[in-house]
Amino acid sequence: MLIDLTKAEISSLIVHKVGSSYLGEDLVLSEKESLVQNDEMAEALYQFFLKPLDLRALYQFSEEKGRTVSDCAHQVFEDKQRFFPISQTLAKHLYQVSSHPKIKSGDLYVVHFSGCIVNDTVVEALGIFKTEHRDRFVKLREKPNTIVLDVDEGILLHKLDKGCLIFNYPADNERPLALCVDKSNPLNDAAFWREEFLGLERVPDENYLAESYQDMVRVFADNVRLGDMPLEPAHKAAILSRSATYFKEAPVLDNQLFEENVLQEPSIIEEFRDFRKSYEEAFRLPPVDGVEIPLSSRKTAQKKFKSVIRLDKHFHIYIHGPEHLVERGFDEAKGLHYYKLYFETEQ
Repeated sequence: MLIDLTKAEISSLIVHKVGSSYLGEDLVLSEKESLVQNDEMAEALYQFFLKPLDLRALYQFSEEKGRTVSDCAHQVFEDKQRFFPISQTLAKHLYQVSSHPKIKSGDLYVVHFSGCIVNDTVVEALGIFKTEHRDRFVKLREKPNTIVLDVDEGILLHKLDKGCLIFNYPADNERPLALCVDKSNPLNDAAFWREEFLGLERVPDENYLAESYQDMVRVFADNVRLGDMPLEPAHKAAILSRSATYFKEAPVLDNQLFEENVLQEPSIIEEFRDFRKSYEEAFRLPPVDGVEIPLSSRKTAQKKFKSVIRLDKHFHIYIHGPEHLVERGFDEAKGLHYYKLYFETEQ
């Protein structure tokens, strides 16, 4: 899926203040649209709204929770004159679902964009963005023979907290494609923005499936046990190192080749098969055999699979070779554990 936002332009913008319904704060609806006064402001807002979005992570509206926001987007796409009342509907919807004590109040920006490109098709888009912090700053104003300092309040252009861009694509689809960003701690708001307010779920394309497989392997390596014992750190690090190599070199996902090349040992392979079955059922993942590993997943493999053993606060051992060359022991005289490394040449 090719998405190009370089020619996107803001055609309408409105801002509402959405308090926390849980705390009894107010919902303040603007009565008119905000003006984008000049090209400098238009460029600043373009960067503020669109730069944080990951163009590789596509979402679609779930049938269970995505109806409200999806219907709002369709109404705007069908009749641009409904942008203003629909923006108020979205603000009311956000206020109504902000019933969790961890959900913060903030400013809601509803934006209509033109000139977005999806698969070589020029489409419009509806943006919904939220900031949850206002910062105080010193504003400088030049006057004859002096510079006047004033204290003001506003938002920093690199601090967008949450955002969503909904495309009018496919035009005849009730579940249009969208991009989503949420920089808050998911443990605090339980994916509130993406799941409860917007009602979005990831499109199960090759990016998502490869990412999910990587996450599954990472969780497995952290939790796998042989009998009653967890894996030795060197053994775990070796599996992660081989996982990184697999995702950098393999053209497609293949469960059998992954088991043979990465896990290798029959007992670990058996544990992985049981874990994979449970993981795929829990996250409703389809079969992945034959799914192409995209370039983005190849690039992130090394970051996701950090094959490192951390020893107290003093040493890190990075494992990129066979684990039989790493020996772990305990020195009774010193009362300390140790690692012994075997190698042929020192560089």
